[in-house]
Amino acid sequence: MLKRKRRRSSGKEKNAKVSFKKSGFTSVPETEESLGMKPKFQGKCKFCDIFGHKQADCFKFKNWLEKKKKGTQNQEKAK
Repeated sequence: MLKRKRRRSSGKEKNAKVSFKKSGFTSVPETEESLGMKPKFQGKCKFCDIFGHKQADCFKFKNWLEKKKKGTQNQEKAK
């Protein structure tokens, strides 16, 4: 009788949860919450109306603030 070699699993498979369904078992990836990460923002930015980030994290808003600050500094120097 021949012995079969066992395949070693990669590290990715160790962290995956396994669920059993009618068709067999499937590997389910862990959620961000179970890994200790913050869940992704589920709203819309009030500045640019793009889904997935807040106004505080908006790159367009940050660029606008920088331009606004530079504009006020230039006006003060002209006086």
